[in-house]
Amino acid sequence: QRERDQAVARATEERRRAEQRERERDQEAARAQDTARLLQQQLEWQRAEAEERKAREEWQWRRQREMDEAREMQRRRERDEDERRDEMMRRRAEVENFAGGIPFALNRLFGRSPW
Repeated sequence: QRERDQAVARATEERRRAEQRERERDQEAARAQDTARLLQQQLEWQRAEAEERKAREEWQWRRQREMDEAREMQRRRERDEDERRDEMMRRRAEVENFAGGIPFALNRLFGRSPW
């Protein structure tokens, strides 16, 4: 009877230890799955952040390029306007010089001094 009780106690203890080991393995597997899930989620967040950063950089690059193009167009307009104004002033000066010279030319033609 006593040996049988001891054998039952040993078997019960062995079963309890086996169940404990199985629970520990299950817990370790669950922790490993949680870790894998967290790492996957972190990777997805990093990928999303990288995509956002890339999109933001592209937007900033496009905006900068548009601003540069707008400044260049403004400079061209101002330069063209300056050139047109200079050309008009040059033509006006030619006309005024020509027109101002007419009395002198007429006086010279008719032999009179303008002075």
